[in-house]
Amino acid sequence: MINLKRIGVAGRFCTLASWLLPSLAAIGAASVTCFAYLASADIQGVDECQSNLKQMALGVLMYVQDYDERYPPMKIPAQVQNRIYPYVKNRNIFKCPTTGADYLPNPALNYIMLNAIKAPAQLMMFRDAKPHTTASGKPGWNAAYADGHVKLVMTEPALGKPAPTPAPLTRAEQIRGQLTMLRAQRKQMDVQILKLEAEQRKTRRGR
Repeated sequence: MINLKRIGVAGRFCTLASWLLPSLAAIGAASVTCFAYLASADIQGVDECQSNLKQMALGVLMYVQDYDERYPPMKIPAQVQNRIYPYVKNRNIFKCPTTGADYLPNPALNYIMLNAIKAPAQLMMFRDAKPHTTASGKPGWNAAYADGHVKLVMTEPALGKPAPTPAPLTRAEQIRGQLTMLRAQRKQMDVQILKLEAEQRKTRRGR
């Protein structure tokens, strides 16, 4: 046993320090590990949520390409979910993995035409219905935008005023839209055919 009276004040301080420092170091390491775990758990939830929103935004953009550059109905979650499901093929992405709530569409995009959007990087398409709790303890909402990018924002994004639902297309408008889509597809196929024919000629000359 160490005799504290014999080693003096300085010796006592060094001895106590030698006992305390390992304990303090262990406590500090445990605190850092705990904080890192909580932060990484929160970041993981945010990342998975952002991946869901990214897929949904891309699903809408693919839908828009197939439907005369018009957005789907966006007033309530179920409307847009049903319209983009053929493109995403996964209903699990429609809910936030952390809060379990359906993502909210921006009703301001309800049935609007693509060319009506002047600043797609600033116009929100979907957002969290409920906030995440970030590592700092503050609320944060993931949001997807009309250009397809997703980010975490620290203030709740406002939903726009619902755009009016347009009148159903006439038969003439439907035919015109279908012809436009088919002509575009034919143009793409013609380009692919020309490339393949050129490649075929090269392979024949190389024989």
